[in-house]
Amino acid sequence: MPTVVLYQEVDGSVPLLDWLDRFSQNVRLACLARIELSQQTIVLSHGFVKQHAAVPPIEIDRARMRKADFSARPQEHTHKET
Repeated sequence: MPTVVLYQEVDGSVPLLDWLDRFSQNVRLACLARIELSQQTIVLSHGFVKQHAAVPPIEIDRARMRKADFSARPQEHTHKET
């Protein structure tokens, strides 16, 4: 079974949880149900509402930056539920 990790900023905020909190429970469940499972670690860094066919470049840059942060310091960027 894959490991799912929520990306955490250095200040302790979790962008994906902050984003999901803006929606109703039904919408949150629908978003989470769309996460495809694989046999590796899945790092969920953030969410956004896609309004066009192409992913906005700022979202791609944000994901790449957070991937690099996580790869360099996984312990610092792993959210742990308390």
